[in-house]
Amino acid sequence: MVYTGSSRVTDLYVHSNIHKDKSATVHLQVEVENTTSKPKNITFTSSIEGSNFKSKQINTKFTALVQPGKQVVKKQIKVKNAQLWWPWDLGKPNLYVAKVSITENKVNQDFAETTFGIREVSMKWNPGFSKDQVSFPRTTVINGKPIFIRSACWGGPPDIFVGRTTEEKYRRLIQLAKDANMNNIRIFGWHPPEIPIFYELCDEAGITVWQDIIPLGTGNLSKDPVFLEKILKEGENVITERRNHPSLIMMEGGEEMFLRSGDAMFTRNFLETLGKRLQAKVDLPYVPDSPLTCETAQSAGYKPKEAVHALGYFYGMGKWLMEDWYSSLDFPIVPELAITSVPNVESLKKFIPKDELWKPGVSWGHHWADLDRLRIQNFDAFGDEKTGSLQEFVDATQDAQGIIFQLSIEHFRRNKPRTSGISLCHFITYWPDMKWGIVDNYTQPKRSCNYVKIAYQPLLINLKFDKRRWKTSDTFNGEIWVVNDFYKTYKNCKASYVIKDDEGNVLAKNSFDVGNVEENSSLKLKSLNHKVLKTVKKIFYVILELKDKKGDIVSANEYMFLIGDQKEASKKFKTMGLEIRKRNQTYTYGNYYKFFDKLSGENEQEYETKLDTIKSRGF
Repeated sequence: MVYTGSSRVTDLYVHSNIHKDKSATVHLQVEVENTTSKPKNITFTSSIEGSNFKSKQINTKFTALVQPGKQVVKKQIKVKNAQLWWPWDLGKPNLYVAKVSITENKVNQDFAETTFGIREVSMKWNPGFSKDQVSFPRTTVINGKPIFIRSACWGGPPDIFVGRTTEEKYRRLIQLAKDANMNNIRIFGWHPPEIPIFYELCDEAGITVWQDIIPLGTGNLSKDPVFLEKILKEGENVITERRNHPSLIMMEGGEEMFLRSGDAMFTRNFLETLGKRLQAKVDLPYVPDSPLTCETAQSAGYKPKEAVHALGYFYGMGKWLMEDWYSSLDFPIVPELAITSVPNVESLKKFIPKDELWKPGVSWGHHWADLDRLRIQNFDAFGDEKTGSLQEFVDATQDAQGIIFQLSIEHFRRNKPRTSGISLCHFITYWPDMKWGIVDNYTQPKRSCNYVKIAYQPLLINLKFDKRRWKTSDTFNGEIWVVNDFYKTYKNCKASYVIKDDEGNVLAKNSFDVGNVEENSSLKLKSLNHKVLKTVKKIFYVILELKDKKGDIVSANEYMFLIGDQKEASKKFKTMGLEIRKRNQTYTYGNYYKFFDKLSGENEQEYETKLDTIKSRGF
């Protein structure tokens, strides 16, 4: 219950423009409701001051005639030496608090306040892509500086099944994202928008938010105008409640809507109408849908290179070894990049019955474990399915997920500014599952999270190569690159590399001068060519370091390679993939009976009684 006078503040919106003299114009937009039948002279008193930093308070008083009903009263306020809100990797996430009270004849009627940031967001075209290839600019520009989005899809509110989640859990999850060097979280269209504390913590942490406004996962909506107006109004309400958060930098209408649309032009018109309604409420970039590259979207006029949902490796498992897959992808932005894994053993014990832990029992199927894909993904990463024990298998799935994420991320980051962002699928999920998240339902990071942390270093030394399997007679070759997302030049740097075998013996090493690593750049530093693999048994490693002029390590990276025949491994991997696709001709994707012969009746197995022990085939 809220008690007010006969006039009340129903909404307070604060946005800003930045000027070259480092000042800013703050626009107060106060929605006021006069509940009487007569016009009123209302006095507005406002204050603006730093919220997470000290500043002088800016006080303003003005009067406006407010007619009966709701109306918006606007006021511009000059802020000298404005302290801008930045993503954490570009500066400080400075926040202000604005307070507004309204009085009539010196009697207080109502009061409102909001926290906001002074920042501007725009978009620019990605270089290298023509307007015949893409329809929209895809590079986010904050306060005049283009940024590379290092993101992950949030994966769903952590309280969607279990009731309200504590603030402490939200704080831990946002901190884990920041610890993994993410500067963005994508709220994508398979789940509702988040609650206020999520956006508040992102504001404080300097993590930007890429927001699919409401859950729109299909283009097959009713065409009833009354129904559609309710959806549009819901979108307006969502953005109105969140628009003061400086972390919110990008709006998207739908999530794979065109993939499920029977009427492409209806879907396009609806999403474009939604965008117009949203942008009337807030000045933020808007894209209708993701990815917009399917046949249906192109039939509606969108272009073949809009974006990519990089899900092909998972869903087409066995078609390509990881390096053959990610190296073929060339798009301006990557809204989804998905690889699967299993949670930590300690977490598994919380939701899998003891007698089904190992070898995997039916409960693994209940929790989305694609046991075939997990096994052969391990083969791609290690040349071995790693099914010797529960711990070995779990660790291998997480390392495989991490390796594929790392190498894919580095491929896209080397491609900047042509490519301007990546969002992994997912960061978390909202129940105990065995799929795409890198932090499990119990907020425990998987081993893959550390690989992402390395690949998302804002300043990243990295290695480009064509294959992960090498014969002992091969000359190992690759390219050392450095990617810098900071707006800081690193002067007089040195880089070094070491090649070691599986027993820790140094096979080759070198250091060399790099000179300056320019701000916001991607650059090849050096080619490697070493014929040193003759004595390697199974595995060898390449370790990279970048040091600044003081000799401090400012970036480090490491890669594992296999001794083997690339062509033979690719052939075997494709055979494994064919087995999966053959089985999926009988079973739908989500039908986990295919993993358990006693449930499917395959291989002369039969489920006789409830006392039968049911274990997965292939382990």
